[in-house]
Amino acid sequence: MKLQQIVETVLSRAVIDRNDKTIAWIDTKNIGHKYLINEMSDDLYYGLAGILIFFIELKKNGINLNKNIIDLLDNTIKKRIISNTSTFHSDHGAILGFSSIIYAGMYASKSQMNLKFINHEELVLEQLFNIKNDVYSLDFIDGLSGTLYVLSKKFKLDGDRAILKYIKNLSEEIIARVDEVEVAGLAHGMAGIYLSLSEYYGINQENKLKKIIKYLIQKENKIWNEAVNEWRDLRGVNDYTKRWCNGSIGIHFVRRKVSNEHKELIDNLSLKMSLKSIKRSAFYVEKSNLCCGRVSEIFLDEVKHDLSTKSPNFSDSLDNNINLGLFSGITGLGLAILKSRNQFIPNILLLELPNEN
Repeated sequence: MKLQQIVETVLSRAVIDRNDKTIAWIDTKNIGHKYLINEMSDDLYYGLAGILIFFIELKKNGINLNKNIIDLLDNTIKKRIISNTSTFHSDHGAILGFSSIIYAGMYASKSQMNLKFINHEELVLEQLFNIKNDVYSLDFIDGLSGTLYVLSKKFKLDGDRAILKYIKNLSEEIIARVDEVEVAGLAHGMAGIYLSLSEYYGINQENKLKKIIKYLIQKENKIWNEAVNEWRDLRGVNDYTKRWCNGSIGIHFVRRKVSNEHKELIDNLSLKMSLKSIKRSAFYVEKSNLCCGRVSEIFLDEVKHDLSTKSPNFSDSLDNNINLGLFSGITGLGLAILKSRNQFIPNILLLELPNEN
């Protein structure tokens, strides 16, 4: 699938209200061999926040769309925030929760785009601050650690004292519940938690944070199988994969970032384990999306990439991959193609920001 095909497909499925100056898509998910059809949500995984980032990168990389898609997305997100009609798959989480729209706003700002919805982010933050946290998991993708990660980044940019107070309390709650998590991985496991705690550690270098991060890394190491150089996915799947979500790709992204930013938090052996894992050839999930598929390898500096249309990275046809989402569908595939052409595009799988490093 070529980039132009992806762009044309996304645009052809858009529903544009010229009077209201809004844009929407129908979101289709295959869950349990059944298709669920709804209006597209606002989050980063399936929704408008992810679509926005894809179109921002298209514009930055000189691809002329001849349509004011970014302005339409901006106005749609703004109107939903103001009217309290935004929809997310979870209240918490970096990728499925409220904070994913905060991340999209930071991404736009760092891309030198003055979008209107950013001026109303305090409404999203107010909702977050009033959520009862103890009913949510610690997951990165849709739980407390993901919110901590995004808002730690937000504080580093803005210095908002209300955010600082909130993330301090949130980090303490995560630390108190840290033994609830028994699985490896970024999206739903230990790697996502120590990634978020290490991001907060950049703000508050308390010794207890250092100890918890090291503890989680060593606990995750115990799930490592040296015979296959891989972590076992213990979410009932019980297999070995290189998925971003719960496999070695996500874990290596996290460990490399932690090592680069805070060498005192991770030992060389733990880093070598994840590096061994991503270099092995086996990959058991053949999907063309960033979450579960081989296309996530495009964001790895340590492996060579095959971006030909015959590559397994693009094994799904346009007809088979009906989802448009950044992590779930073809806009993520499009972003990976852009990344292969421009190494300076941020690693979306770590929620990096433009010009962050």
